[in-house]
Amino acid sequence: MCMDPKPKKPKENKVTVLGLGGAGGKIVHYLQEKGADYNLLYVDDDEQCIMESTVNTIRVADCKGNDIETLVSAIGNSEKLIVVTGLGGNFGVIAVPMVAYIAEEMELDIDFILSYPAKFEGKRRKDNADLVVELLSQSNINLTIYEFDKLINNLDRKISLNDMFNIMNEVIYQEIEQRKDK
Repeated sequence: MCMDPKPKKPKENKVTVLGLGGAGGKIVHYLQEKGADYNLLYVDDDEQCIMESTVNTIRVADCKGNDIETLVSAIGNSEKLIVVTGLGGNFGVIAVPMVAYIAEEMELDIDFILSYPAKFEGKRRKDNADLVVELLSQSNINLTIYEFDKLINNLDRKISLNDMFNIMNEVIYQEIEQRKDK
């Protein structure tokens, strides 16, 4: 009778919420404030934001080598990976396809919950977002995109931009809550 000399270790983390870049970092910190019961991880290339973070962090300086190995190790025990970020910025545009590839290679159950840039953020951000959406739509990934402009159109015109971002954080939090057990 053959026995596996190394018994498989049970997965420790139920759900990992991975915030990429500035917008993703804001969402994972919002989840922390809400007392969410997830493994929260914030990944960014901005050293100052990483240093100020109160959740587990990984600074990715070059999207290769040790940075990637650290990320793989951090998400490897997850039963489900939920990636949150804003599209259109610099880091998310680079990191989303990289994380999608890593998660698919690791055969992780993965969902992407992304926010699409508002018109006032400019054409370059919209074009970046469109590129990422096109790349993700070519793979077999659960993808949810929240459009900031649609949120703005449904709110009172007197509400502040900061309050709008907080509402977007709450909408994404509710989406994560719905997906954690699926």
